[in-house]
Amino acid sequence: MGLISNLTVYLLTNYNLSGIFVVNVVQIWNGTSNIASIIGAFISDTYLGRYRTLLCGSIASLLGILTLTLTAGIHNLRPSTCEDSPHCHRPQGWQLGVLFSALGLLSVGAGGIRPCNIAFGADQFDTNTEKGRVQLESFFNWWYFTFTFALVIALTGVVYI
Repeated sequence: MGLISNLTVYLLTNYNLSGIFVVNVVQIWNGTSNIASIIGAFISDTYLGRYRTLLCGSIASLLGILTLTLTAGIHNLRPSTCEDSPHCHRPQGWQLGVLFSALGLLSVGAGGIRPCNIAFGADQFDTNTEKGRVQLESFFNWWYFTFTFALVIALTGVVYI
């Protein structure tokens, strides 16, 4: 979630893209990540199982964030910095291809992680015993608390930094 806010600024300032194009890219990527969760749930339940789906999703997310980090670190992977606002260099097709492949890998990762992570955690408890049921309820409470707390940090602290 913290990536959405930062991605908009990154595309405007480092890729010299227009506002409408940036909004389209971010919203299409966000929507694709959400739809990928449905596809990931189907693949997990039908073919791979939670563990393998989580593994593949984690690898795809790692590769996606590494690729996105490379676009920030290697100057040739993005257009030159804009110094004269009306005459900015637009990104070349291959530069956008690297960016879109990073976003695509992040969407694939989200599709593998989002539908499986909480269920994978819940599988660790034995619901046949009273202690296991209590621990499962506690797990869900803590999971939602930490998820919400992480969102607050991602949408305020990370964006500020």
